[in-house]
Amino acid sequence: MICDSCEITRDHLTGAVVDGTFGQYCKLCLQNARRMTTSGHAQYSRDRDKEDNARDLLQPWDRAGKPSREFINSYPDEAQEMFSPQELHEHS
Repeated sequence: MICDSCEITRDHLTGAVVDGTFGQYCKLCLQNARRMTTSGHAQYSRDRDKEDNARDLLQPWDRAGKPSREFINSYPDEAQEMFSPQELHEHS
């Protein structure tokens, strides 16, 4: 039997859908196809999630322990509750 992906004669083939096409594929081609689709989708989802929720991940203080300018600009109401007027004036 010949694999529909690599076109090499193999003893054992499995029927599966790869890239939207049903065919008979060898074990190696199925593993590569699953690895590519899984990691690609997962990476896209993580990157997209970071972009969509970047504002929610802002921390009130930066690494030096000072009020974060991005946090103050993104959450002005919360910043007024957390920081003194002097801190807001210095870092805005």
